[in-house]
Amino acid sequence: MKIGRSKALLTTAPELQSWISHPSSEAGLQHASGPWDNGQESTSPVSSFLQRRFKPSRNGALWGFYCYSFAAEIYAIVSISVFLPITLEQFSRDNGFLYPNHHTPCTGPSAISGASSNTGPLCQVQLLGRWFDTASFPLYVSGTSVALQAIVVASLGNAANDPSTRKLLLVFFAVFGSLAGMSFFILNSSSPVWFLSAVLAITSTVSLGSSILSCITLHTFFFSQILTSKSQIPELAKTKANLMGNESSEGLTIQECKVSNSYVQANISTAISEISSKGVAIGFSSGIIALCTSLIPVTLFKGDLSILKGSIGASGALWAIFTIPAALVLPPCKLQHLNLSLKYLNVSKSWKDIGKIIVNFKEMKNISLYLLAWCLLSNAFSTSISVFLMWGKSTMQMPSSHLILLGVILPAFSVLGALLAPIFQKNMDYFSGAEGGIKIFKFVVGMTWSIPTYICLGVFLNISTLATEWEVYGGFFFFFFFFEPSGLLYGPFQAYSRSVYAELIPPGQEAKWYSLFSIIAKISSCIGPFAVGLISNHTHDLRHGFLFILILLMGALPILNYVDMNVGKTEAEKYIEGEYQNLEDIERISEP
Repeated sequence: MKIGRSKALLTTAPELQSWISHPSSEAGLQHASGPWDNGQESTSPVSSFLQRRFKPSRNGALWGFYCYSFAAEIYAIVSISVFLPITLEQFSRDNGFLYPNHHTPCTGPSAISGASSNTGPLCQVQLLGRWFDTASFPLYVSGTSVALQAIVVASLGNAANDPSTRKLLLVFFAVFGSLAGMSFFILNSSSPVWFLSAVLAITSTVSLGSSILSCITLHTFFFSQILTSKSQIPELAKTKANLMGNESSEGLTIQECKVSNSYVQANISTAISEISSKGVAIGFSSGIIALCTSLIPVTLFKGDLSILKGSIGASGALWAIFTIPAALVLPPCKLQHLNLSLKYLNVSKSWKDIGKIIVNFKEMKNISLYLLAWCLLSNAFSTSISVFLMWGKSTMQMPSSHLILLGVILPAFSVLGALLAPIFQKNMDYFSGAEGGIKIFKFVVGMTWSIPTYICLGVFLNISTLATEWEVYGGFFFFFFFFEPSGLLYGPFQAYSRSVYAELIPPGQEAKWYSLFSIIAKISSCIGPFAVGLISNHTHDLRHGFLFILILLMGALPILNYVDMNVGKTEAEKYIEGEYQNLEDIERISEP
């Protein structure tokens, strides 16, 4: 018995033919859903397995995913991406001293006042018996945050397989993280415990990442949703009509399903990308709205630290508020279905599952190569925005309102890019088909080298780069236009990095593999800020950090060129066939 991705599509041929035969029919949908959607329990082990694997999710599950993307990205974009680095740097500056004598308090331009000078005095703060550049302090906090996220995410892998447990974890981390964010309302830089700002930042960041994993593992339902989304049924109907040469409403046979498998796979690739892109666009849109709103008081009060803290606290409150509707519609919706025992919160089993996956990497060459490239890319992308902000804040002494304005304008291009990319995939021959997703992804990665190269050449040729505020504006925009979270290509990067991965993972094991995906991102992302922080402390010039970023980017694209999507899908099918070698294996798994 074979349960691979394409095999499972053939096994569910009656359901598939119902969808294709009745693209606009509610009855067709209900018939396609199978007996489990009408309150009947299937006694077949195979049906039980397929029920868990391919059971259609109600629209509420997808809207719950979108809603939590809206809620979480408010805090992610407003606080983690923009306000927290600026605020942490200001907290450390208010408690720092000028380098090298460490006797004169830092009195240079800060977030509270905008200066016109091009360079400022180097400010250092003492923590744990060592002196750190104030520009490096937020980078170390960021690195610590993502390292802890990796540990927490790895420990939640087993719990993410149970819907009720992951919903409880989502609510818990959302409440815990939002409270940490709102605590900035009452913490002052003049307080003797000002360093708790780092603790609060770490707590909220770790909670955000953990809650996102818990939100249906955020991406676990991507594949199942595209099999049940009404918007995809007309596409499958067109596929059938093209193959059959007419508009017949008769169902496809199993042999016809085999013939059309490549076409179905192409539709699946496009549909996964659409769901992922919409989630990214909705999340970025919420962040843009919140940043636009916060820009008003920041500008009126000239970037006063209390306004920055208030913006972080307000974004934490909004995170909590908009989590409520997401929690109401994400499955399970009924209180009696919630598993309050948390029996699936088995940390040791989660780590063992990850270890088992790593051991089996040799059987899945293509997904291993993709994860290696993802390790480099996630590191580079997550580090660069902090480096740019800290360069503008500490070295160029740009007013906070100017930095926030960049944070408002540039995410809009991410939304635009996330919405346009699936259109290009559908309408451009080069980006169409089953390989379309990874082609767009490689195109995005290939466009990211320009500005890091320009900055590094300026450093090594002793040419003044990023020396004026307008150059920072221009370079920041151009760089992020092709590269970072606020640029036109970052939206597609976020969406396609996940959707391409979704096509390579073994069917039915999304939670485990997305846990590994998140862990790799977190582990690699903690290295970048630490590395750039060390480079900055040694050279006292943040521009040298772009050499590290450039090396990461240049190493990722050649690796992606070796990833073969078709072979990767076949490897995933063989892997899952090895997991479920015969019908007896499936019966044991299906037993309660």
